[in-house]
Amino acid sequence: AKRDSMRNVGGLMVAAGSGAAAGIGVAVATARGATGHRSMQERIQSGNEFRERLFITTGDAGLGEAEREQVQTNVLAASKKTGTDPGALLRVVEQGQAQCSSPKFFSDNISEIATAAKASGADTQDLAVAIGYMRQAFNLSEEDALKSMYLLKAASAKGSVEVKNFAKDFAASAGIFAQNTGQKGIGGVKQFLGTAQ
Repeated sequence: AKRDSMRNVGGLMVAAGSGAAAGIGVAVATARGATGHRSMQERIQSGNEFRERLFITTGDAGLGEAEREQVQTNVLAASKKTGTDPGALLRVVEQGQAQCSSPKFFSDNISEIATAAKASGADTQDLAVAIGYMRQAFNLSEEDALKSMYLLKAASAKGSVEVKNFAKDFAASAGIFAQNTGQKGIGGVKQFLGTAQ
């Protein structure tokens, strides 16, 4: 991995030749719009921190340069689309690596995760924690992990569960529930959400 192949665009360091380079300034401006302008030093520091976290997370996952650029592109596109801070979205990918050794799944679905978090009033990282626990506990495919996210979002909309509380208090017990009941797949998630409510 070549760190010297990075350049500063819109206050964040991006991989040279990255497709994300063109839209990164807009993503940063969108995500920071409510907080006003940041000093050049703050933007450079934020860009350096983002770049370092991206390298660590993708390096830990064994992802190559092209995959790292794709993670970056996904995060920045989701930031632009949802107005969510790119650093907060990168935390979702980091959570995916730390919890499930699956940063690619979280990166590939970052836009849906950010949109669902925003719609349910949840923090993106709390939602990522919940998805990760349910994915592990119920041995979910990527498709079913997304379905579990939408089930959690629906439960949140009905007021039967709050994502933050679920992530902190209930999600960790999903594995115990799955083991004790023998429930697997999306059916297990449905049963667990019914129990957790």
